[in-house]
Amino acid sequence: MNDGLRAGIGFELVQCGEQHRPVRIREQVVQLGFEVSQAGSNSAQDPLSIFTMDYTDKQITITTTGDIVGCDRRCTTNVGDATISGWELEGTAVLTEDFQVHLGAGGLDAQWDSLLRLPTGLAIGGVERNSLFSRAPDLSYTLGGRYAVDLAGGAAVIATVDFAHKADQRSSPQDSTSFTIPAYQLMTARLSYRFPGDRWRAELFCTNCMNEEYVSGGATWAGATDNTWPQFNFKPSTDYVFNSPNNLSMNTAPPGITFVNVGPPRFWGVNFQYDFGL
Repeated sequence: MNDGLRAGIGFELVQCGEQHRPVRIREQVVQLGFEVSQAGSNSAQDPLSIFTMDYTDKQITITTTGDIVGCDRRCTTNVGDATISGWELEGTAVLTEDFQVHLGAGGLDAQWDSLLRLPTGLAIGGVERNSLFSRAPDLSYTLGGRYAVDLAGGAAVIATVDFAHKADQRSSPQDSTSFTIPAYQLMTARLSYRFPGDRWRAELFCTNCMNEEYVSGGATWAGATDNTWPQFNFKPSTDYVFNSPNNLSMNTAPPGITFVNVGPPRFWGVNFQYDFGL
């Protein structure tokens, strides 16, 4: 068990009213590891971790419209207490001398336990007990394999394939600036030829081999939307950020934009390597 304080975001140009308090984190981790071996070359290793993290005075960065005194823009503040629990699994199975598979997986369950309130009774930044955490997918995993064949003269052919999945997740912890990042799957592959002498190597590879259309992040500062990319329910906004320092106290919270980070498409390539032996 670990118990301690963390300052949170230590550098910010704008402060939300009173100075925010440090976050207290209490972490409990249970790790199990086991190895399975059979006669011959078959073996497997699978360490499993189960953890719980209790947050007191958890901080998030929010966009406000003046509901916090001294904060009419984007800033960091304490919101409440929360619990994040989850599990992680990593394993490698050597099925033969030439072939092995590997797995990495994890799951998260994040929720607010209690929230601080403004003197008016409103939730800070509109964060409620049922608000979803950002970047907390229920499930993510990577499954892959590697197959190597030794050839005459010391040459070798090596093939690797990896498949990754990430479940739905929210882009921001604040409902009014968040949207759902849909689940997506990515596959990468690489075929390598190692020349005799182990100096030259030629590789053919691809990333996002299935040409998955996906987004990895973004924000809806132009207005909240319950829809999922790319069918945004755009809402016009007249709350723009002013460049003049004299206007920083005005209602300038949402910059008036909505954007998404679009993942790169399928990419093929050829790579040549030479080891100079230095």
